[in-house]
Amino acid sequence: GNEWLILQGARETLGNPLMKSILIEMAEEDTKIQKYLTEKGFSVHAKYPQSVPEAKLSNCIFKKS
Repeated sequence: GNEWLILQGARETLGNPLMKSILIEMAEEDTKIQKYLTEKGFSVHAKYPQSVPEAKLSNCIFKKS
């Protein structure tokens, strides 16, 4: 869904040094979100696949490096 739009609106918040981590649901093939968060200084800390394998969605925790 709307994760990409939300991240675009949170540009200033993501750049804040007090922002240490973010939890986001994303599709396996959605490299745009991962690339964007990496550019903002975050890296994947953990991935938790959802219980419906066909959905190919994971809850991902990104932490600032």
